[in-house]
Amino acid sequence: MSKRTIFILFNFIGFQTVWAACAFGAINQLQSVGVITGFIYILIHFAFTPSKLLDAIIMLGVATTGIILDSINLYFGYISFNSGNHILPYWLITLWFAFSLILPHSLRWLGKYPLLAILFGGIGGSGTYFIGHQLGAISLSTPLYPSLIVYFAQWAVIVPVALWMINNIDKLLMAKRDPRSA
Repeated sequence: MSKRTIFILFNFIGFQTVWAACAFGAINQLQSVGVITGFIYILIHFAFTPSKLLDAIIMLGVATTGIILDSINLYFGYISFNSGNHILPYWLITLWFAFSLILPHSLRWLGKYPLLAILFGGIGGSGTYFIGHQLGAISLSTPLYPSLIVYFAQWAVIVPVALWMINNIDKLLMAKRDPRSA
């Protein structure tokens, strides 16, 4: 197995581990479990990624966007947390940073298929919130459909736009390294 394949597997499995740790921590009032797992994942990721600058740019952009969107969703009552706080829990913020790192690697192939990226984003994104709700990590508004529709729409935009940004930022970074590749 090539180093790239091993990194892609780590990237995907590592994120799934962070998601599970965040959900477990939220359910059991141990949000530090998810935060620490996410921090370790991000550190290992940056130790081995072949694209540190691209990943850092995407991580900041996608995580900031996600944190803002979930803050808006919290304000409008589409989501709430066991803590009863009106701010996002640390584990969800950590999850946004970790999620952003699978886009330029294990999910990058979706960038070639915009319609699939829209469907994958909408179904996958809203699906993770639904699973989190079913597990008790979060609460979605009742009835569930308004929340799920909002999350479907948001994720159907986030994923393809982020993948488009990744490809364009990567082209700019490559052109800066080698002006002949522009």
